[in-house]
Amino acid sequence: MKRGLWWLIVVLLVASCTGGEATPQDGDSDGAAGTPIVPTATPLPDGATTAARIRARGYLLVGVRYDLEPFGFVNDYGEVAGFDADLAREFALRWLGDEQAVLFRQVRSDTAYAHLHGQQIDIALAALPHTQGGEGEVDFGLPYFIDGQALLIRGSDAGTIGGLAQLESLNIGVEAWSDSEQAIQAAVEYNPTILSYSRFDEAVQALERGEIDAVADERHRLFWGQRMLPESVVLGQYTETPLAFAIPQNDPFFADLVNLTFQEMVQDGTYAEIYNRWLGPEDAPAVDRWPGESVLDLGDGPPTSVTPATIGTHGAR
Repeated sequence: MKRGLWWLIVVLLVASCTGGEATPQDGDSDGAAGTPIVPTATPLPDGATTAARIRARGYLLVGVRYDLEPFGFVNDYGEVAGFDADLAREFALRWLGDEQAVLFRQVRSDTAYAHLHGQQIDIALAALPHTQGGEGEVDFGLPYFIDGQALLIRGSDAGTIGGLAQLESLNIGVEAWSDSEQAIQAAVEYNPTILSYSRFDEAVQALERGEIDAVADERHRLFWGQRMLPESVVLGQYTETPLAFAIPQNDPFFADLVNLTFQEMVQDGTYAEIYNRWLGPEDAPAVDRWPGESVLDLGDGPPTSVTPATIGTHGAR
């Protein structure tokens, strides 16, 4: 009896020492797949740069959309996939030697800046427009996608509809809360027939049923609609808005690292390959190549920031 009681006590002690140990979890990942890399114990000084934080932990923290196919979404296997996600993996491969050295965190267009401010992510690839208002919150890299208002039409109509000019007597569907109706009004000289829908997918379904002849919206959303309706076509762009990488303010080395690495992807064809994988058969847009042959490595960056994050220094750049 005493021997049995002794073994019971031993078992309970072992369970109390091991059973309560938590495995590392990413509170912002919302259960979607990320690379389970254990952070290093490397101490960081105050004011550590983005590059220094990445070197210390050994992987990237990237903000992406989980709900915007084909840019960022969670696939049937629970993995983060899409155009933005694959660009992020390419950054990880070139900086850290491993395309899986990245942990994705879900962001939206209205939360990405806050995640950068709180150092919860190193970079946001989340179909974010480069705007003057955004410049007051974060810094932006080079544009990697040219967004803007365009049309989604049935593939069978591609021979007769090439843009807004051919929709004068036809029905155009828009999402009620979007700016699409105003953009159409500003782009045409006729009085368009516009039908509003409470959700984007409802407008795409109306196109499939033949209730409307085109859906007008931002191109990055129309590519999502094209996946809902595979026989559809995106065409007739009539406004332009560049989408760019969002990065922390006043970190000039990291800004140069992002931009120069992206230009390397463009030059060696990797960018075009990723673009075609998710957005083809459309050709990737031209990207400006900076003069010179500068190449940066993640390890080249300073450990601490030498530029104070102030409004004055931001305006002086």
